[in-house]
Amino acid sequence: MLAGIATGGGVLPTACLATDLDHRRTVLADGCADPDHDLHRLLIEKMFARHDDVPTVDEWVKSRLGCRA
Repeated sequence: MLAGIATGGGVLPTACLATDLDHRRTVLADGCADPDHDLHRLLIEKMFARHDDVPTVDEWVKSRLGCRA
């Protein structure tokens, strides 16, 4: 599960390393932010959404607790 304050500077390189190590990735869509809002949106909506699970924090918590939305 990935979250962080710099989607492009912290989350992206960590996600790439996780892929290299053959880990499954979940990126929390609203658990990340970036000073460059366009970059953040591009990464969340285009790049991560193609290859990863990209739930919101609430969706992720509910899935871990076995709750339904």
